[in-house]
Amino acid sequence: MPRFIVPIIICMVLSMELYAQKSSSDSTNTPFSKLDYEAIVDNISKHQDNPQLLFKYINAFTKKAKKENDTLQLIKSYSFAIFYSKLEEHKIKFADSIISISNKPAYRSNFINAYYLRGIAYYNMNSYDKALEDFLKVKKLNSNQGFDYELDLQADYNIGIIKNRIGEYETSVKLFKKAYNYYAQKDDEVYALNILPSIVDAYINLKQIDSSLYYNNILIKYLHNTNDNGLLPYYLLNEGAINLQKKEYNASINSINKAIPLLSEIKDYHNLQFCYYYLGVNYSYLNDNEASIKNLKKMDSIFLKIKDIHPNTRKGYELLINYHKKNKDQPNELIYVNRLLGIDSVLTKNYKRLSKTMFKEYDTPKLLVEKERIINTINDKNQISKKYLSTAAIVLIILVIVVIYYFNENKKNKRKFESLFNKNKDIENTPIQIKSDDTINLNINSDVIDDILLKLETFEKNNDFINSNLTLNSLAKDFETNSKYLSKIVNHYKNKNFSNYLNDLRIDYAVHKLQHENVFRNYTIKAIGNEVGFNSAESFSKAFYKSTGLKPSFFLRQLNK
Repeated sequence: MPRFIVPIIICMVLSMELYAQKSSSDSTNTPFSKLDYEAIVDNISKHQDNPQLLFKYINAFTKKAKKENDTLQLIKSYSFAIFYSKLEEHKIKFADSIISISNKPAYRSNFINAYYLRGIAYYNMNSYDKALEDFLKVKKLNSNQGFDYELDLQADYNIGIIKNRIGEYETSVKLFKKAYNYYAQKDDEVYALNILPSIVDAYINLKQIDSSLYYNNILIKYLHNTNDNGLLPYYLLNEGAINLQKKEYNASINSINKAIPLLSEIKDYHNLQFCYYYLGVNYSYLNDNEASIKNLKKMDSIFLKIKDIHPNTRKGYELLINYHKKNKDQPNELIYVNRLLGIDSVLTKNYKRLSKTMFKEYDTPKLLVEKERIINTINDKNQISKKYLSTAAIVLIILVIVVIYYFNENKKNKRKFESLFNKNKDIENTPIQIKSDDTINLNINSDVIDDILLKLETFEKNNDFINSNLTLNSLAKDFETNSKYLSKIVNHYKNKNFSNYLNDLRIDYAVHKLQHENVFRNYTIKAIGNEVGFNSAESFSKAFYKSTGLKPSFFLRQLNK
């Protein structure tokens, strides 16, 4: 759980401090541009508590190195910037700068270390796939020439941290123990002990209680013999997790409650998230639902703050959903269902891509010893995806899509209704002017055209179109013309065929009557259709929808509102 204290960063800074100690002159009042490198580094060391002034000296360092075209000094200035920057995005930018200028044999170690430092920054930003790429790059570059075993070991350790997040616990504990044994044999107590919480965490995930207890006891013995309590909260958190597996729930709660203030003080939100998750699970086993939900909601609040979650804490959201479902608290149940859908989407995306990267690139010449393990586990690479894309989630997603679809359709229909309601449905009998070329295009005498248009105007004004037995032939007969002429004129001047022309007149008439006659609204759909000239409810509904984009039942409901 705790994030590894990176040896490379420490070594780099120590070397810089030694370099700084060579200068003893006080250059505080000297202009930045006139300071030599030693004086600048000396001032960087002196002003670590003043970030604004500190970065002025780092910028002066960078400008001087660029001006003098001194690559080594420029690398040092970017290294200072990485170490003192608070934002991981800035660290990545400076690491990129080192990579861009150091890909030469003379700066090989700087080139490789920059990838390592960038990998740490990506990990701290929760960009685990990019972090993995950089750690694999470190191993590949390191294997080519001048092999640095400790650098390879540290890259392996960080790969183990990432593998631990995607459920590759056996491999991660193997990598952790490899690093721990190396530093323990070197009597490098600080580095060795910083690895212990990760070993314990991996064994907890493997549910190997004896092994997790063994390594956690090594850690507490060290803490009892020193005044360094930096690892105490991780010992307590792991102790709480172990006691939870042992079903010693009250002991687990006690340990975790001791860890919370210590982790809060150092703002380790990732492990605080685990604390509240474990408390929630403990209290659920003790049937104290109120305390369980209270702590799980604290877990959720941390997720909202840091926008990251460990896959192992996902069960906490299932407990939240089931609790609110059992209590028929639908608003809160929906909140956590939506939250879990979002979390599953992120986890499925991030960890599926991470697994593909790992299985594709982890098999390098320097990692042949891991090949057998990868082959054995490659069949399980979709395990996490299957876990999170459960049947309930799929059903819920489909339901949400359907609800959203009908919501949008209803919204569009309301807009159509408002447009239709506000539209003037009174038929305007504006005389249609016959253009000079109409007679040529229609091949009909202008007097005939004028006569038919006048009769159509009267036909519309008198609402003669509501006759259900009306046909093109019968109307042509009434107009004392032939159906061919009538059809051509309707198509040309009304821009629609006779059937659509007739239906649109009837629908406009029906809408007008529905808007202005309350009694008409009480008719059935079939009766309204019959009243305006349709022979069936089906033909009326179909024509109404075609003309207005709405179903007559929806239009009636909105009118009655």
